[in-house]
Amino acid sequence: MPEESSPIVVNTGPLIALTHGGVIDLLSRLPYQCISTPQVFDELANDTGPGKVVVPGDFIAIERLEHELDAQLVEKLDPGEASVIQLARERGVKRVCIDELRGRRAAREAGLTVTGSLGLLAQMKQHQLLVKIKPVLDKMLAAGFFVSEELIEQVLRDAGEWTES
Repeated sequence: MPEESSPIVVNTGPLIALTHGGVIDLLSRLPYQCISTPQVFDELANDTGPGKVVVPGDFIAIERLEHELDAQLVEKLDPGEASVIQLARERGVKRVCIDELRGRRAAREAGLTVTGSLGLLAQMKQHQLLVKIKPVLDKMLAAGFFVSEELIEQVLRDAGEWTES
């Protein structure tokens, strides 16, 4: 792991996407101390999507919330997203990794810095852990990961991988 690392609280969606993309192990090589919640791992255990996702837990610390899930967060979000945002606030962690739009909005409203699966892929390429993002993204899309064409284009342009079709 790189010398300077900062904590990041990771939600279910990115863990599933990175697993289907075949790069979940590279998450441990980014400059983060990955944290998640029991609610996120419950969602992983109950996931009915294509292919069962088993995330190696040796580099993701699972931390319990100090308080009951915030009712206002639970009204707007699923338990995983709500717990990720709440854990970040309780622990003073500034960054979360959430893909779902509602969760990203709520995290920003809570004053958190938000990244997602594609942001992590870009960082993996920047840290020379990936040669190309597109093959990984293609695997994620084939497994049901949804992202707008505009965002795909932006990420691939930024990575120097965009080609007009």
